[in-house]
Amino acid sequence: MPFLLKVFVILSPIFILTSCLSSLTLNETGRTVGKGNHEISIAAGVPYAYAIKWNYGLTENFDFGLKLESLTQSFRLKYALIQGSSVDSGALAIAGGAGIGDGGKSKHYYGDIIASALGSSWEPYAALRLGYVDAKTDIKSDNYPSFIISLTENLAAGRTTYAYGQTFLGTRYWFSKSTFLSLEGAYLFVFDEKGNIEPSGAATGGIALGFRF
Repeated sequence: MPFLLKVFVILSPIFILTSCLSSLTLNETGRTVGKGNHEISIAAGVPYAYAIKWNYGLTENFDFGLKLESLTQSFRLKYALIQGSSVDSGALAIAGGAGIGDGGKSKHYYGDIIASALGSSWEPYAALRLGYVDAKTDIKSDNYPSFIISLTENLAAGRTTYAYGQTFLGTRYWFSKSTFLSLEGAYLFVFDEKGNIEPSGAATGGIALGFRF
């Protein structure tokens, strides 16, 4: 797959030089993009500011992707367990990703389960994400954005190594077979050292414009 390798080589300096908390966006349904197809989406939202994602269909049910957010950069794999292409059909997929940042001092891993339903134009989806962050860095002294400091202090009690979860609820609106708009909201929560959910959480959300070709 020389094309995939070229894309990864081009983006790898960005992966290494930017800081990382973890991926905060989804903007994705339970359907894959289809063998040989590409999908590119550009998103804006809170608190991640921006996100750019590219997916490629390795097979009809299996995608490879790269994601660049203002906070995190990662590669991603997605497999559709169930998917229909007709109107009023449903889809269910599992996905996972891993990324690095801040010169390799921060790492994150996550897994998703995504369910969606396809209408004539609307495609609502819901998802659960579970992940792990290992920053190994002093967030305050390394001049991370203020909202990252706030997230780690308020959600993770100052820890930079922790497990977290995120629930998503959103929808795509398809203008055509190749162009869509995605709207989503999410709730981010963190597990304490005993595996219990911390009482504080954070809402995230955004909008994305996407193209499939």
